[in-house]
Amino acid sequence: AFAHALIRETLYASLSGPRRVALHRRIGAILEQRHGGDPDPPYGELAYHFVQAAEPGAAAKAVDFSTRAEVLAAARRFAPRVGWLKIGLEAFVAEGPALVREIAELGPRVFLDLKFHDIPNTVGRAVAAAGRSGADLVNVHAAGGRAMLQAARDAAASLERRPRVIAVTLLTSIDARALADLPMAGHPEGIARRLALLARECGLDGVVCSPEDLVGIRE
Repeated sequence: AFAHALIRETLYASLSGPRRVALHRRIGAILEQRHGGDPDPPYGELAYHFVQAAEPGAAAKAVDFSTRAEVLAAARRFAPRVGWLKIGLEAFVAEGPALVREIAELGPRVFLDLKFHDIPNTVGRAVAAAGRSGADLVNVHAAGGRAMLQAARDAAASLERRPRVIAVTLLTSIDARALADLPMAGHPEGIARRLALLARECGLDGVVCSPEDLVGIRE
């Protein structure tokens, strides 16, 4: 056992930084897949690999579960080890804004991943409500248009504690075949780039896109 441990340590020490990050990311994904249905998954081990795969203070962990108890149990385990905790649509619909406040009180910043897409006034009020509840980052659909993006930006700026607002270009499920069913002309990469430019023109803090669209957006 000692010899095996020594070999593992030697091999690990020989890995470059990017390869170590990739290794931890892969191990974390395997553990999440293996223990996804467990009533008490190994949060400590998951958190270790997750944090090792990110820059210090930049790690984010989704706590997307359907019940408050599950969400808070995961949040408390990960809070000392990550910089961000993400609350998704399922958890928010099940438990509401109070859950955002509870998680925000644990220390890490909160990313409220609801992808707002509505008329400008409604989205503006929703962004303001999200910020007041404790969210540090919210997202909106760039396809909501210029007026909606500007309403989101202005609502965030009006708060004493301003949350950052980022725009989702295209959902990763929207490929060329899916676009054929929608009134949107062009290839997914070109549409994502146009929406990213719109978000920048509207003064948002960033965009969310697929890895395939990233090169074109950076240009």
